This record gives sequence, C-alpha cells and structure tokens, in this order.
Amino acid sequence: AASARAPWLALAATWLLAGPLFIARFNIDPAGFGIHIVQRMHLLPCLLLAIPLAVGLDWLGRARVAAASAVWGVLAFPLLVVPSLAAATAEHSPAVERSLVDTLRALPPNAALITDGDDYNFGIPYVQAVLGVRPDVIAINWPALKRPWSLARVRARGITWDPQAGGQEPASVRLADYLNATGHPVFVDDFEANILRARTCYPFVGLMAVLPPGATPPGLDAIAARNATAFEGFDLSYPLPGPDDGFATLVHLRYAETWTRLAALYNRAGFPAQAAMADERARALDPQD
Repeated sequence: AASARAPWLALAATWLLAGPLFIARFNIDPAGFGIHIVQRMHLLPCLLLAIPLAVGLDWLGRARVAAASAVWGVLAFPLLVVPSLAAATAEHSPAVERSLVDTLRALPPNAALITDGDDYNFGIPYVQAVLGVRPDVIAINWPALKRPWSLARVRARGITWDPQAGGQEPASVRLADYLNATGHPVFVDDFEANILRARTCYPFVGLMAVLPPGATPPGLDAIAARNATAFEGFDLSYPLPGPDDGFATLVHLRYAETWTRLAALYNRAGFPAQAAMADERARALDPQD
C-alpha cells in the first residue's frame, strides 16, 4: 500500500536528484580529463540502482527461477566487466605515481608545493611517508589549509605563517611570499590563480615556479634547459596514455603544457626555432589518440 510505496518513491527521488538533475548542472566538457570527472559523478546514481536490482534478483529467486537468475548473474558479470578492462588498465597506469616521485625529485631542496589537484594532495603524502621520497618538500593542500588540522600539519614543518594576518594581497599570495622569504622555493599548480596573477612565474615540469616580488626570472634558455634536464630524469617507460585515461592523461597534459608555454614565450620573444623545438617536445609528451 502507500506505506510500502513510500520507500520506493524516496529512492526514486534520491536517484533523480543524485543522477539526472545533478548531472544536468555540470559545466564540464566530457572530454580529456573532464570525462573522468563526469564518470566519477555517475557512480552514486549507479550505486543507488543496485537496490532495485537486488530486489529484482531476490524476486526471481522466490519465483522459483533461482537457477535462471544465477545463470543471468554469471553471464552478466563478464559481459559488464570485459568491455571495461581496457579502461581499467589505462587507469592503473604507473604514470601518476611516477609523476609524483619524479616531480618531487626534480624540485630544489626545501621547496614548498602549493596545490589543489587531487593527485598532488592525496598522492604526495603517500610518496613521502611510504616511499620516503623527498620528505624535505613541504606539500600544502591550499583548500584544506582553512581547516585547523591541515594548518597544524604545516606548522609542524616550521611554517609560522598566520592566515589571519592582514594584508592587501590574497591569502595564498601572502603565503607564497612568506615561503619564498623564508628560504622555500615555491611551486604551484594551475589552480592557484591568485598567485599566478600576482607574481612572476615560469613553467617547470608541470608546475609553475613562483618568484618573490621584484625578482627577475631566468632567461628562456635557462628555463628550457632546467626543464630538459629534469625531464631526462623522469621515468616514462610506460605506454603513453590516451586522451581519456583519467589521471594518467592529466599528468601528461601537464607535462606537455610546460613546453607549450615555453613555445609561446619563445614565439613572443621572437625565437621561432626554439619555439618549434619546444612544440616538438610538447607533442612527444601529449596524450595520444
């Protein structure tokens, strides 16, 4: 009766909110790394559908067609799993872990890394604590720094910066200035827009190196040489990811973007030959179709 229908109506409304209505508000292009984000958002409504599916299988069992339902389950499993094997293999590429290890090793001593990317924020603590790679690098998850526990972790590394201290600049810019002033070369990802707008930066192995106020950046040839030397030490001995392979794709998009930015800088400075060489390096690292 009505009492029996109420839970199903609630489940249907939940699926509608968590699925089509929520996804309809997405402003993310489902291509490249964007498709990885979109697919992650599909998981919740798919999990909700497990409830009516389980009830349906239970009904089949009670209807004395248990053998048929068992056969259906055995057949359905490979039919659902096999088409996803290629995508799962690509997702399990060593690209992300090697990127974190190689990027940390390429940074100067006592560097500070301010990021918002999930692979940086969740992967670097693992690489440092479990693999013992470059524990001197201070990794700061900028969005989480608003939380007392995150700020306490940073302060345990000797960072006494006070986010409540006044100043005209955005807080993230003041943090970058503090770190540079206290001997910690600063690097950020592309999410730190305030820092990138307010300070002189240059590309370095998928990140942006942030200079102190008034500092003069190295020459383009010096920046290109530093990147070339760093990338020579990267372990890229795995199949190049495709355009839709999740975080492996994102890693290589960052790598390629480093050289694309250098090519743009060379073109702007009137050095087309060097720009062409940088473009060639970008194409070699870019995810392939």
